Amino acid sequence: MKIKLAAASEVDSWMELVERVKDNFPGLETKEAMEEHRNTVLDFMSRESAICAKINDKVVGTLLFSKEDNMLCFLAVGREYRRQHIGEKMVSLMLTLVDPEKDIVVTTYREGVPEGIAARAFYKKIGFREGRLTEEFGSPVQEFILKQSKRGSVESDVKDFSEYSVQKLKKASGHIRYLINEGYSIKSASTFVGNHFLLSERQRLALVRSISTDEQLRLRKEKECVAEELIGKTVHIDGFNTIITLEIALCQSLLFECMDGTIRDLAGLRGTYHLIESTPEAVRIIADSLEQIKVEKAVFYLDAPVSNSGRLKSLIADVWENYAMELDIQVINDVDRTLQEKEYVITADAMILDKCKSWFNLTRLCVEKMKMVPVKVWEVV
Repeated sequence: MKIKLAAASEVDSWMELVERVKDNFPGLETKEAMEEHRNTVLDFMSRESAICAKINDKVVGTLLFSKEDNMLCFLAVGREYRRQHIGEKMVSLMLTLVDPEKDIVVTTYREGVPEGIAARAFYKKIGFREGRLTEEFGSPVQEFILKQSKRGSVESDVKDFSEYSVQKLKKASGHIRYLINEGYSIKSASTFVGNHFLLSERQRLALVRSISTDEQLRLRKEKECVAEELIGKTVHIDGFNTIITLEIALCQSLLFECMDGTIRDLAGLRGTYHLIESTPEAVRIIADSLEQIKVEKAVFYLDAPVSNSGRLKSLIADVWENYAMELDIQVINDVDRTLQEKEYVITADAMILDKCKSWFNLTRLCVEKMKMVPVKVWEVV
């Protein structure tokens, strides 16, 4: 199965599907209405606002959306292809193409209408909430609203990481680097320097996660692999660490370029995690990148004590159905210790990088493909 932006050359197959399901959509009852809908689809395709699911060159799922209004305008899946998460996968792609700071709106039948039972259940399942009652094509309908979750965003970041603040952080970074290279712990050094420069907690955390000793930089560089070394190999992925950073990138929240070349965020699990709209796309980005490198097998390690690790495991497995690469997902109690003994590790966790046999900087590769520019809060004088 392939989920993609639809092209005008696919409109005939698209309309064949619409013809089979049109009884579930008000306003498509006549031949004239169907012809008008075809023209609408072509217009959406020309504006890259039409998504389709294809199996063996046959369109089995369709979605139209408005970038201007952040609206899901039309969604249909062939009856024989339902219960395969096709609708959810198309919505996931749509969410990467609309404004991440605005809510998503869709309309469907009101409660109690038989034709709307499945649609209402689907939208509720993926996070939409009931909105106002209205009418569409003369039929009573109801709005459903999806409030977008912006992972890793804090209101104070605008001030804490402004151009002026970043210059102050770069100055502070030099003091911290000197102290940790002299043997002080990063915690003690960041506290002492942070108090002197009156830094906020998130500013201090950004420095702690960005800065390394000269010895750490040397060791990590020696163990870092290039992409060619992963061809035909098995990679070991720090699941939450990697996925959360890419979720934050997709949400356009703060990321940091670190001294060891990794990309890190300021998120902290603390035993809790929930899937958001961008989670499936984050997993797809990982899969696409590994497939391009020609990795043979990917092993994800998820922390069992963290909430929703089982749900994330299921989502990763669903996404991987579209890839030929082998997959193994392990939900275990001690991910860090397990990865510290592996080679070809994918993580930005500093403790794992210091102890593992070898590692690959996949997160940086993915973030660069997304053309996102991380913040740099350090400088080498």
